[in-house]
Amino acid sequence: MTAAKQAGTKFESDLVAYLRGERLPAERLARTGAKDEGDVSLAKGGWTFILEAKARREKTTPLSIGAWLAEAHVEAENYAKAREFHVEDVTGILVVKRPNKSIGQSYVIMTLDDFLEH
Repeated sequence: MTAAKQAGTKFESDLVAYLRGERLPAERLARTGAKDEGDVSLAKGGWTFILEAKARREKTTPLSIGAWLAEAHVEAENYAKAREFHVEDVTGILVVKRPNKSIGQSYVIMTLDDFLEH
C-alpha cells in the first residue's frame, strides 16, 4: 500500500472515531469499485451524508476541490441507489484533513445549495 493510501485509510478511520466520539453514527464504507459509495456515511438530523475524505500530507499539496466534491456527489448517488433511497435524501460532502492539524480542524466543504437544504 502506498504512503498516500495509508494516510487516506488512517484519516478515514480517525474521522469515524472522531464523529463517534461526538455521538454521531458514522460508518466506514467498503470500496465498491466503479460504483464506489464514498468513504464514510453519517446520519444526522434526518439526513444521510456521504463523506469523501481526503488527507493532505503537505501544505503544498494542491486542493482539487471541484473534482473531489464532484466525486462526493457521484458517490452519494451511488450510495442512495444501492439502498433504494431517494437520491435527494443523500448529500455528498468533502472532508479535507489539514496537514499537522487535528481531525476537528479538517475542512468540511459542500455546495451552497446543499448547505441551504440542510
